[in-house]
Amino acid sequence: MLLQDDFYFEWTKEYEALVKYVQRQLLDDDAYEAEELCADIHGECEFSFSLDHIFRPVKTAGIEFEKSETSAGSDAACYGSFQ
Repeated sequence: MLLQDDFYFEWTKEYEALVKYVQRQLLDDDAYEAEELCADIHGECEFSFSLDHIFRPVKTAGIEFEKSETSAGSDAACYGSFQ
């Protein structure tokens, strides 16, 4: 009998890169918090792809980005880029 974990997803090389970036650049090398945040973002992407929804876990984690001068009112427009 196989047990199925409804929360399991495969870590691709792209996902691994996201976790490492978040850990190093946004969460002061906190690996656990980076994995949790990226899992939340993954869940938002899996069920409803909207930038406002994707940034909900980021806001909950207390991460803030500088607003750009080109913000158009949407929360997602305020976050800038991850480059």
